[in-house]
Amino acid sequence: MKWDGRSKGGKSGYTIFIWLLKAGLTPAYILLTFVALYYCVAERRKSAVAYSFYRKHIGFGVLRSLISVYRNYYLFGQCLIDRVAVMTANPDFRITFTGENHLTDMAKQGKGGFLVGAHLGNWEIAGFFLYRINVPVNIVIYDNEYEDIKECLKSAGIKKYAYKIISLKDDMSHLYEITEALSRGELVCLHADRHMDNSKLLYHTFLNEPAPFSQSIFRLCTMFDIPVTFVYAFRLKFRRYHLHATKPRIYSGTKEKKLEEFADDYVEELEKNVVRYPLHWFNFFDFWKRQ
Repeated sequence: MKWDGRSKGGKSGYTIFIWLLKAGLTPAYILLTFVALYYCVAERRKSAVAYSFYRKHIGFGVLRSLISVYRNYYLFGQCLIDRVAVMTANPDFRITFTGENHLTDMAKQGKGGFLVGAHLGNWEIAGFFLYRINVPVNIVIYDNEYEDIKECLKSAGIKKYAYKIISLKDDMSHLYEITEALSRGELVCLHADRHMDNSKLLYHTFLNEPAPFSQSIFRLCTMFDIPVTFVYAFRLKFRRYHLHATKPRIYSGTKEKKLEEFADDYVEELEKNVVRYPLHWFNFFDFWKRQ
């Protein structure tokens, strides 16, 4: 099983959780217990992939791995509900932001910067609360993901986002939009943990096994000679999130040197956070499958 360009929780997922949220935040979480169980059974191949992740790469026992598969689905559902909630009702979420000063400093420099993350934790929550940085934020996602999400949010009456969307397209027009955003001193957020079939791949050891990453995304993050920071947002408990950003770095040297150093830094930070928050791993496909 490999990624098809759409995130789990895209069109169908958002539709379900928009419907659940109509009952209120707490009732939606209660109803989610049954929805998560349904997905565990209905999505057997993806559940098997999740089980293998916890058993093989995280090192959990058999019983803990089985329970973690369900908890992973449930937590993902909570994150989807929270995403929609902050864009509609704007409930009172308590945010702890470690490293917010790093992003504030980047914004003050006026050179723009990359905020790089992964499908780990709740990126939508992070994007919403970045308004505190007082600089426009652009989020780069694959075109298929964007179309699914946009259609469902539009059906829910959500027409305005707290950030701008730049979709990755085959014609490479996204490079122009990214360059323009950076020239205006804006921040550009993207995920570097996924790739499509036509991507050039870079294999890097991740959780003790070589995993394929998109070489083009890695190069994009280092080609502008601007600050790069790694940003993640994790759900701690009811209405509470922890955002954190690493100290920014500007990669210098040859293209290959920058690529190698960025890959080392990115995978090291990703691995550290996956080990700390394994239930927040929302890649529902065989991440380590060789192409």
